[in-house]
Order: sequence, then C-alpha cells, then structure tokens
Amino acid sequence: MYEDSFYTDEDLDFSQAEDNDDLPDGLDSIHSWDYFAPEETERRDFSSDTFVSDANVSEPLRSLLRMIRQQPWQITAAKAFYEQALFMADYEEDAPIVGFMSYFPSFRDMSVPQLRSYFAIRRQLRLGKFPDVSLSYIFVYVYETLMKVGLNTAEEGYEILSEINEAYRKSEPKLSKYLTPWLRDYVVYNNLSCHFPEVFKAEREQDGMVALLSSCDTADEQKLFSTFCDLGKYDPRKGALFAKEPSRLVSCTVAVLRQLVPVLEKTLHHRIATLFAGKRVKRSTTMFSNALFYDPSPVRNVEIEVSPLHRYFCRGGLWTRDEYVGGDKSFAKLVGAILREVDSQLREALNVKPRLKPSLVILPYRDQIHVAVMSWLAEDKRRLAAEEAEKRRVSIDYGMLGRIRDDADVIKDKLLDGAPTEEDSAPIEPTPNVEPMSVVSIPSQPSHDEESRERAFLKLMLTGGDWRQYLRSIHVPEGVMVENVNNEMMDKIGDIVIEDNGDGIQLIEDYREEIERIIYNNV
Repeated sequence: MYEDSFYTDEDLDFSQAEDNDDLPDGLDSIHSWDYFAPEETERRDFSSDTFVSDANVSEPLRSLLRMIRQQPWQITAAKAFYEQALFMADYEEDAPIVGFMSYFPSFRDMSVPQLRSYFAIRRQLRLGKFPDVSLSYIFVYVYETLMKVGLNTAEEGYEILSEINEAYRKSEPKLSKYLTPWLRDYVVYNNLSCHFPEVFKAEREQDGMVALLSSCDTADEQKLFSTFCDLGKYDPRKGALFAKEPSRLVSCTVAVLRQLVPVLEKTLHHRIATLFAGKRVKRSTTMFSNALFYDPSPVRNVEIEVSPLHRYFCRGGLWTRDEYVGGDKSFAKLVGAILREVDSQLREALNVKPRLKPSLVILPYRDQIHVAVMSWLAEDKRRLAAEEAEKRRVSIDYGMLGRIRDDADVIKDKLLDGAPTEEDSAPIEPTPNVEPMSVVSIPSQPSHDEESRERAFLKLMLTGGDWRQYLRSIHVPEGVMVENVNNEMMDKIGDIVIEDNGDGIQLIEDYREEIERIIYNNV
C-alpha cells in the first residue's frame, strides 16, 4: 500500500515504521506491515546452452530444451506441451529414475535428469509395465494419451488409460480420482460409443430406475420390488419373512407401494422419480478439467447420447451435458421405512417371528400402509381359496371314458353269446403275504456333539472370543459352521443370526438377546 494511495487531510506519520532499507527503490515510505518480501524461488536458466553441456544428453533432448526456452509468451501451456510431446513422440531413453513432483506437470517443469527419467518410464509404460515411480511422471503420460500423442487410433488411448487406471487404482488413489472422469470425457470427446455401457454404467442404472419409478402401476412386480429394495435403507430380502414367504412378501409390498406412491407424491409435491433422482437439467461442463489438454482440431458441434436420459452437447466448442440435480437426500430413508413397515405388519398377520420394532419415520403413513396390507391379505385369502378349489376339481379324461364304454360293449356281446371272457378263464392267483416295508429313520437334528460345537461357537462370538482358533481346533470350515448355526436358528427364531457384510462374518445385533436366551437357557 503506497503513501499517495491514501485519502487524508493530514500528513501521515511513519515514525513508528520499522527500518525499510531493504525495500525496493521508491517504497521507503511503506509500513512494514504492508509489505512482504517475495519468497525466493528456484528458476532454471534457459538463457544459454549450459544446461545441455552434458555429453549424455541426446540431440532430440537438446532440441526439446531449446523449444522450452524459446516458447513464445502468448502460447498456452497446453498447446506448448502438445507441440513438444509431438516432437518427442517416438523418443526413448534408458536412464536411471530420479524423483519428480509438480502440480500440472509438463516437460517445462523437469530438469534434464527428470526428462531422461520420464522417457525411460514412458518406454516401460508403452510396453505394458507399470513401475512404482513418482505420480507426476504418470500424469504427464496420461496428458499425452488424452491428446493421442504417439497413437494411431482413439481406441488405443482408451485401452492405455483403462490399464493405467486399473494398475494404479490401489497404490495411487489420487490418480484414479482424476482419471475416472477423464476416461468419461475421452470416450465422449472421441465418440467411442462401444464403451458407453461400461463407462456410463451408473447413469444407465439411474435411467432404468427413473423409468421404472415413473411407471409404478404397470412395471414388472419383481423388478419394482428389487428396485425399491436397492434404493431403501432397509432390505426385506435379508429378513425372516422373505426366507419363508418370498412371493407373498413381494406381492404385498408392491401392492402397498402402488397405493402409497400417489399419496407420497401429493404430500411431498414431487413425482416419485424426481424425489429419487432430482430434476433433469442441462449444465455446462469442461472436458478434461484439471488436465493439460490441447486439440489442434477441436470438436465444434456434436450431440452424443451416452444413455437414454443422459446426453452431451457441443455448440461452437462449448460443452454441456444432461444430468439430474436436487434429489431428496431423505428419500432412501423414507423408502426403507416403508419397506420395513410392510415387512413388520405382514409378519404379524402371518405370525412370523421375530417381530420388527416400529419406525417413527413412517408414522404419517402407517394407517395407509395398514389399510393396504389388510386389503392385500383379503385378496390373498380369496386367491388361496380359489387355488384350493381348483386342486379339488376332478379332471375327466373323455378319451379314456370312450374306451371304457367300447370295452363294456364287447364284454356285453360275449356274455350274451355265452362265450367265456378272458377275465372268466384267467385263474385267480392267491394274494401273497407282503411284508411291510421297513422305514429307515433319519435324524432331523444334529448330534449332541455337533450341537455342542455350534453353541460353543456362538458363545465365542457373543463374548468376543477367538472363534477362528476354535474352528481350527475342531477342523470345521467357517462356512460350514455358519450354515449349521443359521439353519438351527432359522428353526428356532425364524431368521439367520450370522451374516457377512464384506468385512467378515458377524452376529446380527438385533438377535443378540434371542441367541443368549437360547444358548444359556438351553432352549
């Protein structure tokens, strides 16, 4: 802040300012707190050829360094990098690897040893090898690939980018964070439609859900049930009722949803599909955002459909895309509460245990759900009665009846003629004494030892003991023991008590009290 920049009617007093002898000329009247000396930064000197005096530096590399030095000020960094990359497209090195770190890295940011390292690394990457090197080197190669430097087709670029993303996904998650959206932009920019299904899988799944939710009344029953289960925070497919009565639970849930959806839409003032996904809008987008990217012949006008409800548009080089925004974040919780309430009420009606605790979230809609469940139960009762009546109907084979009548006529004629029939002449054989078939008894319950093992295993899981060591000591595989326990508990409480959520098996906490009662009371 300069002295003459102040508006004042009085002279300013700088008597308290610190000594400013080190300030630039003309700035001796600046307050010490208004001036900060710039940090010293290391700058590589490209003003002479001293940096290429090393005999190990090849002529192409010398030429690249001269290009960097002579780069016009008005040229963009992306364009400069593109021209330099084209010049070095076929260059290879065999040099030791040194470290390199830079934001938005390019050739200009590298020293001579780092440049030599990069072209050695690039050689390995092009051979399908993925060395453990500084991430900045990998980003430079990705930038080259996005601009299709050294490639014959855009398809080659997609394969390279996919391989790099997969190779470094675990070791370099930061790379995947950027590379995943760049892959999407790459297939769109180059119109690689054959890869749309895999790259835009999430968008296509969202489209399918939106279409299904928009036609609840006519949608396939099983698909509608599965979709709501996937959307909700509660999945009835993992419960006891689904294990015993899957078709009835599906039918009842769908019937309730079809009655409840109009109520939800009226109450929440939005269509059910909008509550899930939000509104479909067109937004501007930047292709290859945060990457060094240049195309000498950029896309100007195009419209690309990556899924039924997702499209990209380019008008005059400016890109926009369709997307959904504004979905209700509480939608999944509401759907889960509805599914849980239907499951709970149907368990009570069909006397299936264990019962589920009611949810306060669903309180405003509990009465409507109850009416819908009762209505379905009445219809289900009529359906079962009709099926039972159909089973009792006598099926008449009219062809067989005709043959019986013909045989009766033949026998009648023979009797009238006095001729003996085949039945009359056939000797009557005495009925032999048939010993009753012995029945082999198959035990329905496990042996005492097996049952003791299962209970011992459950006790260890309840108390946090080393159940893995126990299974090793009795030579029983984990999967076998879990299946035995769940089968036993299914008979006792109507549901499984151990599940695998991806991080290993664990007890379902909702059933802890039931398990303790069974184990310690020897039920």
